[in-house]
Amino acid sequence: MLKRGLAITMQSIGFLLCFLLLLFAGNITANAAEGIEPYTIKNGDSWASISSYCGMDADLIAAMNNMRSGDALPVGQVIKLPVEPKTAITVQKGDTLWGIAQRYDIRLSTLLSCNSIDNPSLLHCGDTIYLPVESAEMPVRSNDIQLASRSSARSATGFRKPLDGVITQKFTGTTHHGLDIAAPKGTVIGAVKDGKVTFAGWKNAIYGNSVMIQHYDDTRSFYAHCGAISVAAGDTVQAGSPIAKVGMTGKTTGPHLHLQIWVQERLVNPQDYLSY
Repeated sequence: MLKRGLAITMQSIGFLLCFLLLLFAGNITANAAEGIEPYTIKNGDSWASISSYCGMDADLIAAMNNMRSGDALPVGQVIKLPVEPKTAITVQKGDTLWGIAQRYDIRLSTLLSCNSIDNPSLLHCGDTIYLPVESAEMPVRSNDIQLASRSSARSATGFRKPLDGVITQKFTGTTHHGLDIAAPKGTVIGAVKDGKVTFAGWKNAIYGNSVMIQHYDDTRSFYAHCGAISVAAGDTVQAGSPIAKVGMTGKTTGPHLHLQIWVQERLVNPQDYLSY
């Protein structure tokens, strides 16, 4: 009788462990699909170091966790960090990473990076593979969009205002890496300078729909929280050309543009280059 009872107890524990593992796996998949991942605070971590690690504003990361960027971060505490949203597929018999990349029109290098895979030949039937989720709002091209800030004069640095609006948060260089400019949803955003679009689409759960432009003088500009995007990677643009519209994608409390300017791979204060 004792052996039988012990066997039943062990069986029950086994079922419980299986249930918890399935639940945990489901949460991991859900988190990946939602564009977040758990991160355990380590000794020496700070909001500034986490912000640098993610390349995101500390205030926005804190807001994702219902915290403030000045709150303490005890070692061992688990917080949520933004990652690129993903959707999961199950590897079937005969599948290869090369075949999956071709089937879903994804670069193999992107697929490998998305799944932290070093050796593409190590793939097994039943494995879970994550695919990057495309932007919810596909680029919308229109010939009748008026240029944003076309009448705005260039500053002495050669940059042009991307739009007219109200500055709601300034660049700090530590907790806030750009300039926030509030404007009505749908306001046209113009390129701040001539250049080539290197990225256009969904960036992550923080910045939402975004555009990156590489200019011809070792500078870059980045536009986040956009609504509809009117350019694609590879397009060349002129200063003032429409690239997107103001939206509320990503982590935001209202319609605005989050603008970053990079000079020689270093973030700078956009107000030093624009006439705001």
